[in-house]
Amino acid sequence: AETRWTWEEVERHSTADDAWLVIDGRVYDVTDFAVSHPGGPIIYKFAGVDASDQFAAFHRPRVYGRLPQFLVGEVIEDEGHLPSKATA
Repeated sequence: AETRWTWEEVERHSTADDAWLVIDGRVYDVTDFAVSHPGGPIIYKFAGVDASDQFAAFHRPRVYGRLPQFLVGEVIEDEGHLPSKATA
């Protein structure tokens, strides 16, 4: 069973030393990868928020295949706490 995280928990992981992002409801820990992110440090802008739209816009479909290695669970949709959307 996958670990389930609340948005409140995900939002705590929003620094260069501890960077999680959410893509299509799944939570990824990209802390170690972010330093070598081919697109550069912009990845940190999306730490702790829903980056689904930006990921889809700036990555080729094959890049989705690299995501599972970073998966740490899924986000719980919580009516009382809507996700922070990345702004770009």
